[in-house]
Amino acid sequence: MKTFVVLFSFLIASVTFGQKFNLDLSKATVKFYFHGEKVNGSVAGLKASVNINKDKPELSEISGTVDVSTLETGNKMRDKHLKSSDYFDAEKFPTMSFKAKSVVKDGEGFSIIGLIKIKAVEREEKFNLTISKGVLIFKGSINSADYGIMKKKKREDSEVDITIEIPFL
Repeated sequence: MKTFVVLFSFLIASVTFGQKFNLDLSKATVKFYFHGEKVNGSVAGLKASVNINKDKPELSEISGTVDVSTLETGNKMRDKHLKSSDYFDAEKFPTMSFKAKSVVKDGEGFSIIGLIKIKAVEREEKFNLTISKGVLIFKGSINSADYGIMKKKKREDSEVDITIEIPFL
């Protein structure tokens, strides 16, 4: 009986303290839409860790990086230029990163504030996370001008919508 109580307590503690997702990164997608140029694109090479504490979201841990050299927009000349020192400077800054600073429950999902680092610029940004049918879906928007990339006359033309979908097992 004592063994059962200890085992049961351990299982309850595991559920209460958080869920570390077994991510299937080989099937993950990182897509973006750049408003100013009306361009869809993607970035690959996602490396991520997601540990969500549903009871105490503030204890959750989320981080990840993507490989800048994998940036694709469907136009090889544009992609090469975007990877150059004129824009992302993939040689000097090979990854873009995200690390959550705060996670709060928001309806059925979570609101995440974290630091995005693109090139040498690190800024706080907000993402929403939903969990649906075995997939973590992160959505947010950033302004490329804040990172020294594709600054447009109208600030809203520098907006970039980002959607990250990560299946888990």
